[in-house]
Amino acid sequence: MQKRCFLLFFMLTGFFFTHELIGQTIKVEGQIIGSATDGPLEFATIQYGTRYTQSLKDGYFSFEADAGLEEIRVSYVGYETTNVKIESNLSFIQLGVIQLKTVSEKLSTVTITSGKYKRNIEDVTVSMEIIKPGLIERIQSNSFSDVLDKIPGVSLTDGQVSIRGGSGYSYGAGSRVLLLIDNIPALQVDAAYPNWNDIPIEMIGQVEVLKGAGSALYGSAAMNGVVNILTKYAKKQPFLNVETQVTTYMSPKDTLKKWWQLSPYTWHMSAAYARKFGKLDVVGSVFYSDEKSFYKESYSKFGRSYLKINYTPGQNMNFGVSGNFNFGDSRSFFYWKNEQSGAYLADAFNYSANTKRRFTIDPYFHLHGKHNWSHRILSRLYSVNNMAVNNQSNQSALYMAEYQLQKKWEKSDAVLTAGIVNNYARSSDLLYSDTTFASLNHGIYAQFEKLFWHRLTVNGGARWEFNKLMVPDTINGQVITDERYESRPVFRAGLNYKLFPYTHLRASWGQGYRSPSIAEKYISTSAGFLRIVQNPALKSEHGWTAEAGVRQGFKAGGLLGFADFSVFESRYYDMIEFNIIRNSFPPAFAAQNIGDTRIQGLELSGGISGQLGQIETGMTGGYVYINPQYQEFNDSIAFYSSTEENILKYRNKHSFKFDLSLGWKGVQLGLGTNYLSFMEAIDKVFDELIPGVKAFRADHPGGSQIWYASIGMSIRKTYIISVRMDNLFNAEYALRPALLEAPRSISFRLKYNLQQE
Repeated sequence: MQKRCFLLFFMLTGFFFTHELIGQTIKVEGQIIGSATDGPLEFATIQYGTRYTQSLKDGYFSFEADAGLEEIRVSYVGYETTNVKIESNLSFIQLGVIQLKTVSEKLSTVTITSGKYKRNIEDVTVSMEIIKPGLIERIQSNSFSDVLDKIPGVSLTDGQVSIRGGSGYSYGAGSRVLLLIDNIPALQVDAAYPNWNDIPIEMIGQVEVLKGAGSALYGSAAMNGVVNILTKYAKKQPFLNVETQVTTYMSPKDTLKKWWQLSPYTWHMSAAYARKFGKLDVVGSVFYSDEKSFYKESYSKFGRSYLKINYTPGQNMNFGVSGNFNFGDSRSFFYWKNEQSGAYLADAFNYSANTKRRFTIDPYFHLHGKHNWSHRILSRLYSVNNMAVNNQSNQSALYMAEYQLQKKWEKSDAVLTAGIVNNYARSSDLLYSDTTFASLNHGIYAQFEKLFWHRLTVNGGARWEFNKLMVPDTINGQVITDERYESRPVFRAGLNYKLFPYTHLRASWGQGYRSPSIAEKYISTSAGFLRIVQNPALKSEHGWTAEAGVRQGFKAGGLLGFADFSVFESRYYDMIEFNIIRNSFPPAFAAQNIGDTRIQGLELSGGISGQLGQIETGMTGGYVYINPQYQEFNDSIAFYSSTEENILKYRNKHSFKFDLSLGWKGVQLGLGTNYLSFMEAIDKVFDELIPGVKAFRADHPGGSQIWYASIGMSIRKTYIISVRMDNLFNAEYALRPALLEAPRSISFRLKYNLQQE
């Protein structure tokens, strides 16, 4: 039945809204720009008579129209609509630069992730969060994972992302949240794992987080959501940013845990540059970090370079390439020696060390054709070489290409987006029993969206995916008999109703699907006395997420803000999680299908920005409650959990996040907190076999609440000096068993910011 619905969807979208333009006798050209900082505006809408066109990457537009045209109408999200008079007695009209004015009471933020085209966040049919560079600046981190940790509903456990409890702890393999950089997938292919240090945090322009199943548009890895990082691009004004920062760690609250005499530290420096050279745009950055960790005999050193080049030969075309190279060394351990004097120590056999070399090369091409047809080609080569001790080395390469077609009917308020994706990957690893694997992934997708009566937005989408894994017939003497290929369609639908000018109701339903990674099926490694073994019989997981919500904008004096409330439910079938193998000794874990699960919950979030008298004010925050359960809970499941209650492992039922910033005459103050309730369920083996885990959890039954504060000063708008303190009250807490988090730390940063006219 699903396949028939899938074919019917593509047949119907092929017949919508086809027409041809009539003859033309005059030609009109010009350029659309926004504010001095926004520069040229791509995809601005130009209406001439009953017809429409759009501006290109540098804001330029060109069209031919019937004689007698007197006026054009220019509009763009977040700007006032402008009418421009035309002298129609000429055969060629050069309008020059048209500068749009920012809407003074702007309650909206523009996003592209929800539908692969620009739209206001209040008009989308799913829950979205947007992070601007201001919050990233105040966090003062060298890793993007610290930025994600400030988003309501998003949690990180040992570098692994979960949205609204969709994931537990999976030992570094098998993410249900897809990471994108400039709309291109960026997970390490063999383990489906995000390498956070690859992300050029110094070049982030905006972060968009889609909460809920995104598989219909983005594929199997987006089962629990999408994190899309949009990097900066060259604007009208070139810019140069150079910064350096040092973070030092203070003594823990319990001084018995302190092993150091000289304080552990992290130091980093970066430089970022962007400039236009005629039709050529150049954006680049370099970054270096050196960490001497508060975990004894642990460290991390890495360097990163990033470059993006874009060329616009004509008004309807642009192409380019971006690249990222990351190299470094690190050493860490998996679990502590004990919860007291050994909280930041480990036994010698518990350590792992690796040397990494990773790079990406991303060519792309964009053509804006006639009648609002646009064509995009995105591609990526992602190479990973991790050289590690204890037979944990791994190498992989991903070759990805996507063709995207989009058609906009401005008069009918409709958009069709469709595309084809192909991925080929190879992996050769000691981590996977010294075996070479190859995989193929093909996908075809489409989404149609239309606005009715200027109030009701309705969309529907579908995707068909094919996965094939090429493996040897035997691995470690075990005959591989599992299915090596599969295909599945997934669907999504949603609606958004504009009840009042700043009140939007939304509802959505989307299916999710995820094929297990190579690491989940074939990994063979150890961490201390714990072993992780292969499970070739592991099956794919699938499910759906449904949501209903309301978003309310408001204005109070000089402040603009929003409040967002939603309720949601996710169902997962054949859910994959790492579980202990019954009667194994030493204890062995494997990725297993644990059965069917259900996660229900609610979320309340909000934000404020603007002027409160002479004080520039910004605030974001949110509360999330989840109830994650097995649909068929039994004694066997309870036996391996630390609790007899029906709750999925490694989840926090309650979370609260808040961030406040105040600015006055170049001085910026910041204050924030993250709260996580007690993690009720973990693997019982950690309680029983790792020293101190059970005692630590008994001593900290209230979860964790961590505060941070910052102060910064701008000098002549060129230099910025800032100080930040994390873990303000020096709390002792662990986000996962047997790994105590950092004590109080203080960071000092100096930044040089130069913008030229």
